[in-house]
Amino acid sequence: MLLTSIDSAVEGKQGWTPTQSLTRQKMNDETPYGPSEEEIASMSYTQSLRDAASIQKRFLPKESPNLIGYSFFGYCSQADYVGGDYYDYIELANGRILIVIADILGHGLAAAMLMSRLSAEVHGLITPDFTPALGMSELNSRICRLGADKFITLIMVVLNPTDHEVTIVNAGHDTPILLHADGTIRQLGNELVVVPLGIIDDVEYEPFTMPIDAGDMFLMFTDGITEAVNPAGMEFGMDGISKVAQQARGSAMTIGQAIVDRVYFHIGSQKQDDDMCLVCFGRNNDGATDASTSSDTLPAISVGFA
Repeated sequence: MLLTSIDSAVEGKQGWTPTQSLTRQKMNDETPYGPSEEEIASMSYTQSLRDAASIQKRFLPKESPNLIGYSFFGYCSQADYVGGDYYDYIELANGRILIVIADILGHGLAAAMLMSRLSAEVHGLITPDFTPALGMSELNSRICRLGADKFITLIMVVLNPTDHEVTIVNAGHDTPILLHADGTIRQLGNELVVVPLGIIDDVEYEPFTMPIDAGDMFLMFTDGITEAVNPAGMEFGMDGISKVAQQARGSAMTIGQAIVDRVYFHIGSQKQDDDMCLVCFGRNNDGATDASTSSDTLPAISVGFA
């Protein structure tokens, strides 16, 4: 209508011809309205990824264990809509808690599909007499039988809050960090790191058991945290985790949130290029139950942390 009105108003004036009017009307008629087929396909694919991401989040804990004298923090962020990082808390017999963190090779849809299968397999291991060493061996056999051509690094920790001790089994994952109440740091069980899951079958995994003193905090993470780079290309590293943990000191939530904040501050405006997962847990100094958190209830990130 607008083009027709303009044509009518100026037709007959100097320099205007009927041919120009018809050409303009033809251009108007051929102007496409709405998205193209390619745009529709792209939007549909993006929506499918969003749906998949929503489903994948359901494999992560909705809440942390509620143990008197202990606190927990869990965070998981995939680089794409979906990915291969995973953590979980599973109740065992006799009041024990199984804590799992895992990193599947690569990220994106293929890693996400294997992550969903991994979650099901971990839960399928649980029996009244579950032990992390035998559980890890069985889990490795199951992953090998899948023939997925992807390996998985994974840590199982069984927390015994009655005896105040943990048993750790490590399948090729970055070694956990222990922060003591006095601020000293140590890496745990580096000599007991065994082959990742899905490479060779019939592997025996070695457990490592140690006490938890008041104020001890355990930090477990995937390489998306340690290998996060700043604009200058410098990695956050183990030193970054240790330094922030020592500065933050306190409950698992305090330390975990400080590390997440600092990692995003380190990355700056760059796109996250790998999946990131962080689990902190430990025994509170005062014996109180902390307001623990998981990835679904994570407070807003304060990237200005210094």
